[in-house]
Amino acid sequence: MANNTQVSIPLLVCRRVMLLILLIGVWGAHPAKADEALTAVTLQLRWHHQFQFAGYYAAKQQGFYREAGFDVTILNGRPGREPVSEVLAGRAQFGVANGELLHQRLKGQPLVALAAIFQHSASVLVSKQSAGIRTPHDLIGRKVMLISQGADVGLVAMLENEGVDISRIDVIKSSYDINDLIEDRVDAFNSYLTNEPYYLAQRQIPISVIHPASYGVDFYSDILFTTEAALGAMPDGVRRFREASLRGWEYAMAHPEEVIELIIAEYNDAKSREHLRYEAERMRSLILPELIEMGHMNPGRWAHMADTFVAQGMALPGYDLSGFIFDADPRVDLDQWRRMVGGLGGSLMLLVAVALVLWFYNRRLRAAIDYGRQVQNKLRNQTARFEAIFQSTPDATVIGDLERNIIMCNPAFGQIFGYRPEEVIGRSSGILYMRSEDFNEQGELRFYPGAKTRLLPYELDYRRKGGEPFPGQSMGGPIINKDNDTIGYILVVRDVTEQKKSEQAIVRMALTDSLTGLANRHQFNITLQEQIKRSARQPLRFSLLLMDLDLFKEVNDHYGHPAGDELLRRVGLALRGIFRETDLIARIGGDEFAVLMLDQASPQDIRQLGERVINSLAQPTVIDGHSVQVGVSIGAATFPADSTDEAALYRMADRALYASKEQGRNRLTLACEALAVDTES
Repeated sequence: MANNTQVSIPLLVCRRVMLLILLIGVWGAHPAKADEALTAVTLQLRWHHQFQFAGYYAAKQQGFYREAGFDVTILNGRPGREPVSEVLAGRAQFGVANGELLHQRLKGQPLVALAAIFQHSASVLVSKQSAGIRTPHDLIGRKVMLISQGADVGLVAMLENEGVDISRIDVIKSSYDINDLIEDRVDAFNSYLTNEPYYLAQRQIPISVIHPASYGVDFYSDILFTTEAALGAMPDGVRRFREASLRGWEYAMAHPEEVIELIIAEYNDAKSREHLRYEAERMRSLILPELIEMGHMNPGRWAHMADTFVAQGMALPGYDLSGFIFDADPRVDLDQWRRMVGGLGGSLMLLVAVALVLWFYNRRLRAAIDYGRQVQNKLRNQTARFEAIFQSTPDATVIGDLERNIIMCNPAFGQIFGYRPEEVIGRSSGILYMRSEDFNEQGELRFYPGAKTRLLPYELDYRRKGGEPFPGQSMGGPIINKDNDTIGYILVVRDVTEQKKSEQAIVRMALTDSLTGLANRHQFNITLQEQIKRSARQPLRFSLLLMDLDLFKEVNDHYGHPAGDELLRRVGLALRGIFRETDLIARIGGDEFAVLMLDQASPQDIRQLGERVINSLAQPTVIDGHSVQVGVSIGAATFPADSTDEAALYRMADRALYASKEQGRNRLTLACEALAVDTES
C-alpha cells in the first residue's frame, strides 16, 4: 500500500501538468477573432515617436497585435516618464529600455528581457571637433550632459572601464536639446547615433563621437521587456505579444518608406522624411536584420554585460540571471517524474559510495579537489563565454600569432571579407589591408606601434576577397598574458560602408538645391570664401555672375507654382549645358542664380557665355501645354580687377545686375560698365 501511494502522487501531478499544457496549447493555438474581446495593454517607449520604434507601429498598423489578441496603446517617452519605472509601477505592461534594464535586474527588480532589437547600442557622447575631445579622458573637467547614471549605464561603464572618475566630470542633467551643444553651453552631449548627428551634419558642424563599443562596452539596446508578474499572469500572452512585435520589426525593416509615411501621418513626428530615412539607414548597422534573427539574445553576452557592471562596482558579484532572459520556446519534460523515481535508488547508492570514498581522504585533499573543480568550472565558463561572444559578434574578428598570421576568425569575418576560414588561416593578415604604407618597418600597424599597449580604435581601408576596398571602423592590438608577455594579436573590424554613404548623402543634401540639383546658397558662399582665401597664397582671377529671371513672376501667376518649378529645373539644365565643368553653378534664391567662373576668363569670354545664356533662355518652352518664355538679366564682377573683398565683389556684381534691368533687361552688364554709368549719372 505504501508503494502504491508513493507512485500515485507523481502520476497525479503528471495528469495535472498534462491537462494544464493542453489548456495552454488550446489557448495559444487560436489567436483572438474579430468578435472576441481584445486584451488592452500599454507599451511604453523610451522617447518621442520616431523610426527608432518603427516595428511597434508596424505591428499595430498591420494588425499583428490584434491577431495576437491585444489592443495596444503605444505611449511616447518624455523626461520624467521612463519605461522601467512605468512598467514596475504597473502603468504599462511592456516597455523598451537600454542597459539600465539589466542594471535594475542586478539590483533586484523583477524585470524580464523579451527581445533585443538593437544588437549594438546607439548611445554615444557627441562633441564638436573644435572642443578637442577625442577619448573619455578628455572629458575630465568638461561639462557633459547625461540623462542619469541609471539611464546611461553603458556610458558610465565605459568611463569606469577607462579609469575615468565620473566625479571629475561636470555632469549636467540632459536637456534633450542638441542646441545646448551647438551653442557651446556644454562640451559633450549624450546622443543616439541615429538622431543627433543628423542635426549637426545639416549645420556643417564637424563632430567627434565617443562610442562605448570602441572601449570594450557594447551592450544590447532598445530591449523589449516586461515584469515577472506580467509573465506569470499571462505567459502565453507575453509570448504572443513578443512574436507580434518581432513580426512588426521584420515588416518595418523590409518596408521603411511605408512606415515612414505611417509615422508622419499617425504619430505627428516632427522629423523630416530625410531625417527619418537617415534614422532607418543608421539603424540597419545596429539591428543587422540581414545577419541576425530579429530580437536575438545571447545568454553569454548578457553575462558579459553583467560582468562589466560587477567589474566596475555597479553591481554585486554572485548574480543570478535565471528568469531574466525570456525563453520563447519552453519545453516541459513529462518524463522527469519517472526519471526521478527510477534513478532514486541509484542516486542513493551513489551518494553512499561517494560518502565512503570521501571519508578516506583528509581535509587537505578535499580542499585541493574543490579548488581544482572551481578552477576547472571557471575556465570552462570563461571559455564558453568567449566562444559565444566570438561566434555571435557581428563584427569581423581575427586572432593572429606573433608574426600576425591568422589563426582564428569568426563567422562575421567571412560575411564581411568574403573568405572561408580555410582560405586565410595560416596566411598573413596583410592580405586584409589596402595599403602597405599603413605598416612600419617592423611590419606593425602604425596605429598601435608597441607590443605593450591596450586596444586602440582607428579607421582604415580594407579589401575584400575580390580586391574590393571598403572603409572599416577598427580596433586592434596585442594580446597580453598574465606575465605581461605578448602572445598574439587581435583585430576587430566593422564595415562602415553604408554609414559613410549616409554621411556623404547628408552633406550633399546640405549643400544642394533640392529643386534644380545645383549648388545652394550655402555651398556657393563657402566656395567663394575659399577662392578669396586661396588668393592669399597664389594669384587668382575668377569671375562672379549674378542672374535674375525676367518675367518669372508672371509665369507663376498665370500657370501656377508647379509650372514655375518646372521652368526653374529647365533653367538649371540649360546653365549646366553652357558653363564649364570647372564653374560652380548655384540657385541662390527663388528665381536667382549665380555662377563662379573659377578659371581665368577674359571679359570677352564672360560676355560670350552671357550671350549664350540670354539666347538660350529667350527660346519659348512648352510646360503643361503652355508656351512659356522668360528673359534673364546678368551682372558680372571679376576678382581682383573689380574688388578683392568678398562683400564688395558681390555688391559690384549685384549693381551690374540691376544696371542690366534698368537698361531694358535681357542683357549682361560688367561691373566696370555699371560703374561708368553710375559715374556719368
